[in-house]
Amino acid sequence: MRVTERDKRRLAALATAIKPDASLAARIEHLTVDKRAHYERWRQRQNDFLQRYRDGEAYARIIEGYGPKLREDIATLLYGTKATILQATSDDDAARIYKDYCDDL
Repeated sequence: MRVTERDKRRLAALATAIKPDASLAARIEHLTVDKRAHYERWRQRQNDFLQRYRDGEAYARIIEGYGPKLREDIATLLYGTKATILQATSDDDAARIYKDYCDDL
């Protein structure tokens, strides 16, 4: 059976509908082999960590500085830059910064 250009275009349209360019899955797919391997190792360690600490304890441990760390360069490629809110920032300014950050996601 011959695959036509029309078939290829339809398949590309389906792939885009299932995995939009801005999706996390698409960003993971565009990582280099080395970065993707590091991400997959981090993801496995993260899953193991979440299994070990259940019922909200994992969140508390992460806040305390424990848990697997994703390399900063990979985190930025996948999730964008982090919102930075200083301790001296007013509540109104912090809310605005966070809202702007969420709007950019």
